[in-house]
Amino acid sequence: MEWHTSLKNDNSFLDKIDIDLFGINLGILGVDNCGKSVLYKFILTHKLVHGIDSTSTRQKQEKIKIEFHGSKEIIRIRNFFDVGGQRELYQFKKKTFNQSYCIIYVVRSDLILDIGGTQDNDVIRKYRAALELDFANISQWQRDLNLWQRNSFSKLIIVGNYFGEIDNEETVSHYLSNQKNYHRYFRDRFTDITGGLYFPKTEIKWVTGTLVSQKFATELVHGILKSLISQET
Repeated sequence: MEWHTSLKNDNSFLDKIDIDLFGINLGILGVDNCGKSVLYKFILTHKLVHGIDSTSTRQKQEKIKIEFHGSKEIIRIRNFFDVGGQRELYQFKKKTFNQSYCIIYVVRSDLILDIGGTQDNDVIRKYRAALELDFANISQWQRDLNLWQRNSFSKLIIVGNYFGEIDNEETVSHYLSNQKNYHRYFRDRFTDITGGLYFPKTEIKWVTGTLVSQKFATELVHGILKSLISQET
């Protein structure tokens, strides 16, 4: 499975058909320094760039077409938002949630699974507290949606990103080798920390992997895009 991303100015097809009529709004949320901007850039450009500075407000890419080579599946995105994860950006996060058909929420799996990365207990404690607060807010935002917004917000994709360094591919491979157990363990620990999820009429998908290398990042994005086009409940 491969994907191809076209921006409006680079694709005559999108010049002829107004994507605003049928494109979706997509947002990426998560606690600061979890890999959101790396993932955002990779989906758009297919270039894996580490060390991107934290997003200070909200970035928006308009009118995107993502198509899968050898398939009829096409995702048309009207607005694609990347929002900084800092607590003071609450209003940007809330606005993005309220405007989106789907939220991709990125989680640092190494900080909730104790499988490597930082061993600083204070960093781990603060991260888990911020994660719990984020989902308390998201749950409240979901409850506050009016009928039209509730029907528009239809999908939540929770992404467990092992936040390793680029030279740790072999170490990460050890954790991903038994993907089924890793996936289940991530879901269980996430649920313990956040207190569970209750989103009526919202499809929840789980994707696990890592942005540690081009190979693994591609596999992770494939999982995200498959979850985005899937209509399973």
